Amino acid sequence: MGKATKALHLARAMQTHATGINLDPDLTTSAAQGRNVIINGDMQIAQRYPYQLTGLGATSGIHTLDRMFTTSVNSAGRFTMSQDSDCPNGFIHSLKYACTTADTSIASNEAVLLKYRIEGDDFQKFKWGTPEAEPSVFSFYVKGNAAATYTWEFSVGSYAIHKRFNVTTDWTRIVFAIPARFVGAVEQGEGKGGEWNIWLHAGSDYTGGTQVQDQWHTGYNTNQRSNSSDTSFYDSTSRTFLITGIQWELGSRVTPFEHLTYGEQLMKCQRYYFHTYEKHHYPDLATARGAYNHNFGSMSTYGEVNFFFPVSMRSVPTVTSYSPEGGQGAGSFQYWNGSTSVSTNSLYVGYHNQCHHNAKIALGGTSRSNFVGHVVAESEL
Repeated sequence: MGKATKALHLARAMQTHATGINLDPDLTTSAAQGRNVIINGDMQIAQRYPYQLTGLGATSGIHTLDRMFTTSVNSAGRFTMSQDSDCPNGFIHSLKYACTTADTSIASNEAVLLKYRIEGDDFQKFKWGTPEAEPSVFSFYVKGNAAATYTWEFSVGSYAIHKRFNVTTDWTRIVFAIPARFVGAVEQGEGKGGEWNIWLHAGSDYTGGTQVQDQWHTGYNTNQRSNSSDTSFYDSTSRTFLITGIQWELGSRVTPFEHLTYGEQLMKCQRYYFHTYEKHHYPDLATARGAYNHNFGSMSTYGEVNFFFPVSMRSVPTVTSYSPEGGQGAGSFQYWNGSTSVSTNSLYVGYHNQCHHNAKIALGGTSRSNFVGHVVAESEL
């Protein structure tokens, strides 16, 4: 037996010993396409802002990497969030949290979670809520500055499953077997069917009960969601948490992470969020001409332009315009008044749907013959 073959068998054995789940021997080199439900699990896409944001923790939202939502409430702790180059072999990016302000006096209602919401239609191949329900496997890679233990939570309707996992100073692949769920139908359609969370910090409102692990149970909104023995991400300003390679797949065997091209991942993310300004740019700091760039000639009452999104969005999006001159704020655009460029907020949002956006401008005179601006469209879950 050659060295490469021995190494492969050893890797499979270690995976089985650590998780109780086998790497599928038929899929370790070639696996079915489209098996991973999670979008941007390898942290390639970061459309919204620069690579790193500081001073986070006072608000919740998608701060840096697409589809990765942070819930942060009622804590004085603060953190930096970034798209990082520290990652396991075979990846180029990870999502990194780094604590910058510790909070060791934990109030009962404090919480920090990494959250990901899943559309109802993406659940259907698992057949949950039916007699033919299928099991699945959830996996990801994690690393930290020191040993830590956190709770992973998967919730669908009023049912949830909880599992704890350990973080070390080396990249480790965590693998969870998710049993088939025969009861409780999953919502269909483009709305939220369920979500998974990683609890990084929690007060007694979420840790005060006895946590049920490794099986589906009711009582999702209870004090069992995190574990009182879990690590607090805010326990020290040296604390870090890094994650990448997130995959959720049908079946009882874990497979290698499904890598997509940058373009494929970007299109999937643009279903939920899209902008026309430069990549990794704050919207109100954009300085280049954008999607709106139209000359109305001698029109003197109002002008109208149409813009088509690159992919059909999940739902009718919320659309915001920005002037190409930075610092003008949401709802602004720019027009030419015959001698200079003027930024204003007199933009009217017309008809739009999942594929198309229409905008109008009150010209107010023949000299206002051209206007330009950027577009941000959001239809997140």
